[in-house]
Amino acid sequence: MAADLVGGQALVEGVMVRRGDRWGAAARRADGSIATTLQTARLALPRTRRVPVLRGVGALIDSVRIGLSAMEWSRRESAESGAPTAPTARERAVVGLVVAGVVSVFLFVPVVGAAAMAPLIGRGVAASVAEGLVRLALFVGYLWLLSGLPGIRRTLEYHGAEHMVIAAYEHGAMPTIDQARCHSPRHPRCGTDFFLLIFAVSIVVFAAVGALPAVWLLISRVALAPVTVGISYEILRIGGGHGHGVLARSMAAPGLFLQRFTTRLPDDAQIEVARAALMALVAVDAEGADVLGAPVANLVAPRG
Repeated sequence: MAADLVGGQALVEGVMVRRGDRWGAAARRADGSIATTLQTARLALPRTRRVPVLRGVGALIDSVRIGLSAMEWSRRESAESGAPTAPTARERAVVGLVVAGVVSVFLFVPVVGAAAMAPLIGRGVAASVAEGLVRLALFVGYLWLLSGLPGIRRTLEYHGAEHMVIAAYEHGAMPTIDQARCHSPRHPRCGTDFFLLIFAVSIVVFAAVGALPAVWLLISRVALAPVTVGISYEILRIGGGHGHGVLARSMAAPGLFLQRFTTRLPDDAQIEVARAALMALVAVDAEGADVLGAPVANLVAPRG
């Protein structure tokens, strides 16, 4: 996973794209115009950037922090005039409870499920495999349920737009909308692949722990989470280094399949927003001047 690869995520009526410590974002305002931003993030655990396994933990922390910052920015920019632009304390509490609930489900339910099957399959490796399969089934079910929510469709479309624009950019210069449409809304370097790989690696790592009392089993899962993240990151780096080879395609296949739940085909206006985000990131040099010779604000004309 080279340092100069471009990644990103869908936002509230927008898209964020990132390369290294810089990220650009674009969001559709209520009046139809497009807001853009280019920001530099302070990366977590900078001293571990060259340390295998540990750098994966830092990369995940960075992705979450930058993603939340970009999401908050897009929320403000896309809000109706006069509408509150910051989440209330109640909204933050609800989000916190939802996140805690999801984490608890993915952490505790598989362990409890494997323990319940212990009389049939025993403990040790078989139990770890069963635990991993339960966790994977929960993940797939979560994505499926999420994709069916009425209010989530536009976010999935922006996710697809992000993938299409990045794929087109990786095949040449700054893409037009028509050029982006030549590419799939599914991308082999999506975060879905990373989480899928984490679940697969966790089966092997947790199996090495062996049979433990339930409490210690849960503690070991929490303690080994950074290890599974770090190993998964290194595997992704190896796969990314093979480009479009057999290894890279094989590793990407499961994630591409799951992106049926996390992406949708966008319309031209959404691709335009994704293109604006990419332009904000790649068209600005280190001094803040547009490589093409125009101010960033003028690169995207307001609509209607």
